[in-house]
Amino acid sequence: MISHAYLRLGRPEESTRYLTRAKNRAPHDPEVLRAVAGEYRNQGQYDLAIQTLQAVPGKAPEVLAELAYTYQLAGKQQEAANLYTRLAKAAKGNIGLDLSALRPG
Repeated sequence: MISHAYLRLGRPEESTRYLTRAKNRAPHDPEVLRAVAGEYRNQGQYDLAIQTLQAVPGKAPEVLAELAYTYQLAGKQQEAANLYTRLAKAAKGNIGLDLSALRPG
């Protein structure tokens, strides 16, 4: 993403501008929102990443897993555990989710 390039160049304000532009152009596109959230997460802006993932309409299980992971990175262990547990119950037999539900930290 262009945003990432600007960040690497030491121009965080330009990076933020591109992320905002992407969200405004496709406010309901799950893939765009996930990409923007991923960039926020890479920048350590976990609250913005969480807010962006929460805005994804009709959250598919992979979006919810990404949200749980972001909660975990943000130090919100209880939210991560609750979401991982919910996902593990809904996706019986998914060992990755089962393990995440057991120990999200």
